[in-house]
Amino acid sequence: MFDESYRNWKNWTVHNFGQCDDWSSAYFSAELTRIGLYDGMLRVLELGFGNGSFLRFSRDQGYAVVGIEVNRELCKAASDVGFDVHSDLSEVANGYFDLVCAFDVLEHIPQNELANLFAAVHAALRPGGIFLSRFPNGDSPFGRAFQHGDLTHVTTLGSGKIMALASIAKFEILFCQGAAIPLANLNIKRRIQRRVAVATRALIERFIGALYFRSPICLDLNLVAALRKPIS
Repeated sequence: MFDESYRNWKNWTVHNFGQCDDWSSAYFSAELTRIGLYDGMLRVLELGFGNGSFLRFSRDQGYAVVGIEVNRELCKAASDVGFDVHSDLSEVANGYFDLVCAFDVLEHIPQNELANLFAAVHAALRPGGIFLSRFPNGDSPFGRAFQHGDLTHVTTLGSGKIMALASIAKFEILFCQGAAIPLANLNIKRRIQRRVAVATRALIERFIGALYFRSPICLDLNLVAALRKPIS
């Protein structure tokens, strides 16, 4: 990372740390709802919490949340407002968490380090716990805008690599698909527009998938992978 210059580019400052707007809150709710972990007291670990949006969301939901971030200034900003944060995954307990999240993190990690990271996440989760990650979609030409829009992105990930990493780390794959599209807090017109867009995109994906891959392909900008640690 480029530390201060990168934080400035991302507009991450101590003054706006830990803010979670309505859209972000609706998005996080949608992602957790579709993996069946929205309600209840959750023990959550976030990898690479950045400016703390998901930390704030988790706190607002009453979750016991812990954050990991290599940027020390961001760690200090989080600690100053009462979050339990660390600079390394080795500093947290194994077998404790119900959910580990990594939003826009995996693309920053060299590919040869990902297997070790997945193994460490597997160890951190309780049996049945879920690893939820979002990253630019390497299966789609539209994912290139996100992947190549940040100088610190070093690894391109698609569904095939996720399947391989899940197999190595002994995760069960719940899904690897486009990001959730929240409908909460939208008026009727916007809800209809969003539903039409989703249906149209699904038709296009099925058509292109049938032409080239013999199965549907996700062309979303981002992929979201949900992996579960087996219970036995």
